[in-house]
This record gives sequence, C-alpha cells and structure tokens, in this order.
Amino acid sequence: MTRQPGFFRSALRAVATPETLRLARDARSVALKILLDGRDRYTGYHAVLQTTEGRLVWERERRLKRPARLGEVILRLPAENLSPDVYKLTLTLQTDRGLELAYDYYLNVIRE
Repeated sequence: MTRQPGFFRSALRAVATPETLRLARDARSVALKILLDGRDRYTGYHAVLQTTEGRLVWERERRLKRPARLGEVILRLPAENLSPDVYKLTLTLQTDRGLELAYDYYLNVIRE
C-alpha cells in the first residue's frame, strides 16, 4: 500500500471486515487496486460503490476489446465522492465462458 499526494492505492481482498482507507482532506482521486487470481480470462467488469445503507456513490463498467487474464483491476474515482463512512464495493467480472463472478469488498473511509 503506497500513498502519494492526492492519490491512494490499496490492494483489496474480498473479506467481510472493512479495510481502513485513510484519505488526506485534500486528496483529489483514489485508486483502488483489486487483486484477482488470474486463472480466468475476463471480457469486462462492472464496479459499484455504495454506502452500506445502499446509497449509490460511484459506478463503472468496462468491456475489454479481447478476453484477457487479469491479475488486478485498478479503479480510479474522485476522492470527493468519499466522505467518512463505511462503503461496499461490488465487483462483477464477466469471463469468456459466460460466467459472472461477483466479489464484495468493504471500506471504512477516514479523512485526515
């Protein structure tokens, strides 16, 4: 996990316990790196960030030009979307075999 001014990167793993995400008050963007097992070939993904109460905060969909083995997905979003709260990130991956794999990640955001 590294920090740079206005930038945060975190390697998230699917667990029910929230990972703490500490953001500087003046942070402009956040990059979340999600590690994947890399066994499947993916054709795209859909990411949804919401509060644990269900309020939609951010959403992104990406289709790959050709199926690829991904070891990670990096999601970049505006830090202004993240006030102190607990969030759920749902990442749905589409495989070249037509399967959809969904993972939930929890973040406890703290602004410093």
